[in-house]
Amino acid sequence: MAQMKNSKSFEGTGKVFRFTVKQFFKSRANVISFVILLLLALASVPMISLFSSRGGDPMTSLSDLETVYVKNGTGYDELSPASLSQITKQYSDVEFFGADDDFDETELGKKDLLVSVEYNEENNVFNIDVLSSKDSSAGIIAKEQLATIVRDQLNAARFVGSGYGELLNVPEVSVNSGKVEDYGKEGKDFGVSFGVQYGYSIIMMMFCMLSASYIIRSVIEEKSSKLVDLMLVSVKPDSLMAGKILGVMTCVFTMIISFIAAIFLSYFVSGLFMDITPVKEIITSPSFSKLLGGFGFRTVLIVLVSALLGYLTFSAISGIFGATSSSLEEVEPTNTAVVFLILFVYFIALFCGMTGGRVMGTVISLVPLVSVFSAPAQFVLGNIGLPVLILSWVIQAAVALGLLKLCSKVYSGLVLYKGTRLKLRQVFSVLRGKSVS
Repeated sequence: MAQMKNSKSFEGTGKVFRFTVKQFFKSRANVISFVILLLLALASVPMISLFSSRGGDPMTSLSDLETVYVKNGTGYDELSPASLSQITKQYSDVEFFGADDDFDETELGKKDLLVSVEYNEENNVFNIDVLSSKDSSAGIIAKEQLATIVRDQLNAARFVGSGYGELLNVPEVSVNSGKVEDYGKEGKDFGVSFGVQYGYSIIMMMFCMLSASYIIRSVIEEKSSKLVDLMLVSVKPDSLMAGKILGVMTCVFTMIISFIAAIFLSYFVSGLFMDITPVKEIITSPSFSKLLGGFGFRTVLIVLVSALLGYLTFSAISGIFGATSSSLEEVEPTNTAVVFLILFVYFIALFCGMTGGRVMGTVISLVPLVSVFSAPAQFVLGNIGLPVLILSWVIQAAVALGLLKLCSKVYSGLVLYKGTRLKLRQVFSVLRGKSVS
């Protein structure tokens, strides 16, 4: 009987879902936002190529540097300051000097870099570290180009030393970049750690904000009009909220997938009529290649599951906030409150995630709300394993389910409420079954 009652309480969810999707794309503001996102995606590759290209030369970012210090621990002459200077002299006036083991990295200037090449016997790998000062003005492109030059020279030297037949058996090359103060911290690739955590966090932040904004607005608009009164004739409050959350999820996912598809389209079409070398350099750069190397079908699936749980969590929170308001004048302050909550959690995940390490990675992957922005990134970085990730999902699912039930109860109790925005104390009164006047 309980199961039949629960199933009946969600009758009409499909009807609300279809209505929500239709209304989403009927909204002029949503359509305009969608078109702007697609135009930005389509223009992304041409704009990056135009603004990154200086004279069409792929190594001109090195001209921003003054001095590069070389710590060559391999014995290959191809990595000597004189050899590297010979390669770059036609592109820039950067000077190369040797650096011994006593070199003081803290004396690097704003336009200086230190490149260190060492062979790690234990892991059978060559490590290339490109380091800068804390207040460095050297851009990521300059660091990547320098790392690419050194890597190519190292590979050339290995080829000459080993011969073609043995080339596949020689050690791999690991390329890292970061600040001097981070140098030597075990297990850390700060460039990749920042990129993975920042990239995933900001995508999730935008995803949650887009969803929250529309859910809050639609809930308040329906409550302030007679529309919700009409819908309640054939649909229960639980179905209204469930259909709305699922409908918005479909719309936002459609927008994000279309945005990604437009970027790929921009890349392939732009390559037919213009030079996109700067974009190709970013894609083929050591750090970017290392980042993409960790993405396979499993990782994509992990991101999708985590995004779904995160969406359900913050959609429920948005529904609760939206249910406490009933006039259009309260849309902005209500939305602002949710946005501040999302930003607060986002910054915690971002700063804690960038410090890295297994302990911190495990903590932020298990803390509710924060785990939405951090668990998949920490898994890709290797700071947590699959068991911790699954535990994180279980916790996220439990929190999301609890919030959805809470949202349903608050929405059911306040769906016909037309007064001023309720405070937290009054919301608890509604949950205890008391009426609010």
